[in-house]
Amino acid sequence: QNILQDRLLEILPQAVFIGEEGEKTEYSGQGYAFIVDPIDGTTNFIKNYHMSAISVGLIKDGEQYIGVVYNPYLDEMYTAIKGEGAYCNWEKIHVNNKHVGELGYKVNFEAWSSAKFDTMEIVHEMLPKVRVSNIGSVARSCMAIAAGDFSCDIFPGSSHGNCDIAAS
Repeated sequence: QNILQDRLLEILPQAVFIGEEGEKTEYSGQGYAFIVDPIDGTTNFIKNYHMSAISVGLIKDGEQYIGVVYNPYLDEMYTAIKGEGAYCNWEKIHVNNKHVGELGYKVNFEAWSSAKFDTMEIVHEMLPKVRVSNIGSVARSCMAIAAGDFSCDIFPGSSHGNCDIAAS
């Protein structure tokens, strides 16, 4: 995270830096802020399961402006600029148009003890209608949705604030 902080603030020194690790930094909602999760999918990373990512979001005047998510295992770089679409390794990607119950509708879910609501209850309701998976990285699951591989993500919120989703 320190390396990302140093490099990003070289590019945009007036920005606030908010990282998932370490001290919490306040952002007034004015100007720029980098919101970074240096290892999204920490448990996957620790277990050597290659489904984690580096997530960097740039907020401009309180709104998501640029997002970058990098999966180093597959060398996939997902990027988006507000109003300009999303890309994986510079090729345009799109969400799918599947509806609940349609063949190919896949749901990713996250669940943990500090969740703001019970995802398992929702997953249990959806099981007869959809395929359910757990990628283990919120940023990676959002990229799977952006690329059309998944249809939605059930994200119960977390104590990490926006670090998990700022680039998404």
